Parts: sequence; structure tokens; C-alpha cells
Amino acid sequence: MTPEEANNQIRREISRIARTSERLGFELPQSSRDFLQEALTLACNAGKLETPHDITIMSATFVGTAMSLAQHEGLQQVSRLLIYRAWNERLSLGGNCPPHVCVKISVLDRFNTLRVDYPIISELLLTG
Repeated sequence: MTPEEANNQIRREISRIARTSERLGFELPQSSRDFLQEALTLACNAGKLETPHDITIMSATFVGTAMSLAQHEGLQQVSRLLIYRAWNERLSLGGNCPPHVCVKISVLDRFNTLRVDYPIISELLLTG
């Protein structure tokens, strides 16, 4: 995927996830969308997200785990902070590894387990 193709896919995926989040009763504010854009772009530039499917999985997993935190805390807004916390508390395999470095081992390689642990990820993937 070229950088331009990756950026276009990232924008499409974030828009789709935002619409789906709203249908599920959550708001994904612009600051959260910008954070996702930055994280996904860094991961693509680092060669960790190689296909549109990887971008879709990463987007749904980031937002889905953050939505799970929001539900637990009685919130309707999936803030940038919740997405960051979801990475640190639920996705990262430890240490201080940023998403664009560790996305493959932390998310892509564990995706089937994560979607069982956080069923809302599947809801984000099935709707759009």
C-alpha cells in the first residue's frame, strides 16, 4: 500500500468507525479521530499495518477496547484518553511500547482472542 492509499484507507475507516460508534450509542469526538489517524499513520509508516484489513482490525480494536472502558465507567464519549488507556491497560503486552511499534504482536497476532474478550470489536467490524 502506498502512503496515499494508506491515508485514504485510514480516513475511510475512521469515518466508518465513528458512524458505527454513534449507532452503538457512543460519540467519537474529533480529538479521538485525530489520535487514531496519527497512531494508524505511524503504524503504516513503520510497516506494521500492511493491508487495508490490518487498518480495519486496528481501528476496530482500538475503538472497541476504548468503548469497553467507557461502558465500564458509564461514559458515552470515547475520548482520546480512553483510547490511550485502552492501549496501555488492555492491548499493550507490557513495557512502554508504542502502538506503531508493537501493533503486530499486541493486536494483529492476538486479534481472535481480543474479539472474544471484547465482543464490541466484532460489532464495530460487522456494521458500517
